[in-house]
Amino acid sequence: MAFLPISDVFKHEGKVVDLIGVVADLRPPTLSRGSDYTVSFTICDRTKSLVESGLLVRMFHPIKEQLPQIEGVNDIVILKSVKISRFHGNLIGLSTHTTSWIVGGLTPVKKQLQIKTSSSTLKPTQTPQAFQKVQAANGRKRKFAHIKDMQYDSFYDLMGEVVKTFPSRDCFTIYMTDYTKNPNLYCYELNSANRRINKSGSGYGDFDYNGAGGGTSSKWNGPFGQYTLQVTLWDVHGEAARKFVKEGIIVRLSNVRAKRNGDGHLEGTLSGDRMYPDRVDVKKVEDRKDPLVQLLYQRQREYIKRIEAELVEYEGKKREEERQREIEAEEEKKQANELNPNIVTRGSRGTPIMLVGDILKASDDSGEPYINRNYRTICRVIDYLPNHLEQFCCRKKQKPKPLRTIVQDNQMIEEFADGSTKIVEYGEEVDDDDDADRPESQRHDWEFRFALLVEGTDGATMRLMVDNHSAQHLLNMDATDLTKNHRQLAQLREKLFVLWGDLEERKSAKLARLMRKHKQRQLDASEHSLKRRHGSVEKNSKRRKRHVSEERERERDPDIEDTDEEKGEEEEEEEEEEDNGMILGRGRLFAACVREYGVKKVDRRGNVMWNRMFGLFGVMIK
Repeated sequence: MAFLPISDVFKHEGKVVDLIGVVADLRPPTLSRGSDYTVSFTICDRTKSLVESGLLVRMFHPIKEQLPQIEGVNDIVILKSVKISRFHGNLIGLSTHTTSWIVGGLTPVKKQLQIKTSSSTLKPTQTPQAFQKVQAANGRKRKFAHIKDMQYDSFYDLMGEVVKTFPSRDCFTIYMTDYTKNPNLYCYELNSANRRINKSGSGYGDFDYNGAGGGTSSKWNGPFGQYTLQVTLWDVHGEAARKFVKEGIIVRLSNVRAKRNGDGHLEGTLSGDRMYPDRVDVKKVEDRKDPLVQLLYQRQREYIKRIEAELVEYEGKKREEERQREIEAEEEKKQANELNPNIVTRGSRGTPIMLVGDILKASDDSGEPYINRNYRTICRVIDYLPNHLEQFCCRKKQKPKPLRTIVQDNQMIEEFADGSTKIVEYGEEVDDDDDADRPESQRHDWEFRFALLVEGTDGATMRLMVDNHSAQHLLNMDATDLTKNHRQLAQLREKLFVLWGDLEERKSAKLARLMRKHKQRQLDASEHSLKRRHGSVEKNSKRRKRHVSEERERERDPDIEDTDEEKGEEEEEEEEEEDNGMILGRGRLFAACVREYGVKKVDRRGNVMWNRMFGLFGVMIK
């Protein structure tokens, strides 16, 4: 073993080296800011013999007794695998997980050389030269670790509390925690079922995972999050664990292999040793005053405080959600009493009711212009298109019928009258059912196609397209030529009266009134043009003067009543103001199922766009 002189330490910054020296200064072991213990001492050698020029060494270990047992200054220290690092501008030696040490010093009574080593296989009588051989025989050194420090394909010594056991024929599985978090562990979700915190005190037994106080439970009662490691014990370890391991005890495991399970999460396994087949590496920790146990209890108390706060917040949210559901259920029940009883909804069962405004605002993170999604809402019909019921049915677009169908190169090809051809794709049906060849009474070349403007309870409006299938379900009737089939038209009018009340009567009256006004304006315009040709402008001027004089007289005497002509003009103005507005439907509210979809549109430049559309479905008039 070649030891590095302390004077050459500056050349090996950031590297791992072996050192030997005499202790010139010593600080007693203390608890670090983390969960480890630390001891600091300064060593000197021939190249650096003064305390001020020596090298400060800091050693860390979770167990205080496993730190170098230095009696005082003048002890000889041999350090293997110490990393040279810079701290506050000065070089120091830091221990790593592979660091080993030997301490030698004269006993104060017999003045004999006493050697202490970090390796349990070295005896005090062995010389430092045997150190290298023993380390080579040991192979890779195992280290004590917390669950948070575990990585795949490494071996660890662990200590933690058993929170669940699962015995089987060939092995014994335990779930243990030291209340440190590892992101590679399975995440147990928080819930309020079957959890009970023991408020009696602190330390061992503060947390009751089973609630009932014993036995195993199919429900997970904590810890929640990524705090629990599953360890499978095989061979003698599993047989021994069956006898004494139970939930709530503290165990120490040695030589646990960390691996990745089938779900990609971290777990541990402990198998028998071929060299020592009878050695059991599962031990129960009885000493509650052990520093590691005390630290585990401290982390347990911190976890309990944290999880209790999260549980209060979680249960508060649950209560708020339950209260909101009750309010929504009460609102739906109230709305159900106000809904049209003659309108039945048979689509989107279980879908929550949304406001029309919320449906219009609905979107996702994909950035697409529309979403293929179904909704339920409460609304009433306030308008419709086309304006006349006779136009609710239209002819289907007839596909051109091929003159013949031929087979060429194992492909079916249709030839049309204009000379064009079409290849029939695999799986495409050849349309032999053409209404053009059928008698008029047997044709089905008409389909429903209309739109409804609906208003939600929030005042928002939305246009719903009604296709042929949805209209047949809504009206329970087939499409036909309504301009000729007056009986079918009367049935349609009666059905839609149930849906929207007197909306059609009011809209028809409005349209008729607007048509009369339009014709009257055209007639007045022609008469005015004729009067201007015959010198009627002077008469109009006299009429205006008479109107001005009447206005002045009315200002002097406000009790003068309006003439019949003026009253008629006011009524006409009111009608004109009403006609310029929208005819609001007076029909009752009903529950509607709405589907969202997109319609492809190509502009003049060939750019493809998608229009967001809404359609009615699953609604039927009794």
